[in-house]
Amino acid sequence: MGYWRYCRHIILATIITLAIFIINIYAPSPNSNIEKYYQNELILYENYFYNTFNSKIKYSGQIYFSKNIAINLYAVCYPGPMWLTNIKINYERWKFLDIYAKEELIFHELGHCLYWLNHDNDLIELKVKNKFRTCPKSIMIGTWDIMDGCYKYNRDYYIKELQTKINLKRGDL
Repeated sequence: MGYWRYCRHIILATIITLAIFIINIYAPSPNSNIEKYYQNELILYENYFYNTFNSKIKYSGQIYFSKNIAINLYAVCYPGPMWLTNIKINYERWKFLDIYAKEELIFHELGHCLYWLNHDNDLIELKVKNKFRTCPKSIMIGTWDIMDGCYKYNRDYYIKELQTKINLKRGDL
């Protein structure tokens, strides 16, 4: 009888350890050293997404800064507990983005997490600073670094393009 009681304690301790490990993976990391200003910025861009795209559904996951993200990534939409998705933002990259790039990044990630849009890596020629250059055809581009200036100078195009993708997903067209 003593052996089985010992085994139950070992199993229980293992389950508790695994639960703590899983919670630490999926829970937002503490942001004590990150300015509250940037956290509020995330909320503003999220709300702007809802207004811009007349989104009737609201994102049920969390958008937050994380140190647990690969340095080469700007952000990632990943599954969290209970099938909720979360958006992790790389703070070290975020703080150097301009307002257009921040908007573009949040819109891109909400396109993934809210409407399950896939990457679209097609390219087109668009005008950037009064000359044509190769730009992504979609805000949902998989290699985000290529957008340099494309979104800022062609914002209306990308908003319409994303609206069309969202409408198709919602069945509005």
